[in-house]
Amino acid sequence: MDKTTEKPTLAKFWAAGFNFSKAKVIDEVPYPPLEHLFFGEESLMASRLWTHGWDFFTPNHDVLFHCWSREYRKTFTSPSKERTKALKWVQGLLNSQCNENDILSYEKYGFGKVRTFKEYELFCGVNFASHIID
Repeated sequence: MDKTTEKPTLAKFWAAGFNFSKAKVIDEVPYPPLEHLFFGEESLMASRLWTHGWDFFTPNHDVLFHCWSREYRKTFTSPSKERTKALKWVQGLLNSQCNENDILSYEKYGFGKVRTFKEYELFCGVNFASHIID
């Protein structure tokens, strides 16, 4: 089956390991300095980028493959204070439970004002607070 399309397809999610953009994205949506964050990074950046007005597209044909299994190699999984703090911060933002005493500024590293987070949830079909996928 040929999956090639004429143009790139609008995507609902952002991939940390495969993304390209104009350099101004770094100024408009700075990457938060959250140490040891892995799970949560892509949801965080997708929602922040989208609410700042950035769209995501998939290539119009297959260009790479990612072996998701980690069974063949060791991974860094030991818990740390930094990882726990980072994940708590991400969950606070995505679950609308921001705390003014949190480790990073929600003003600088939070959502944009071009589109709302609720609009992103409707667009991507994920309710982050209730963990329901539509």
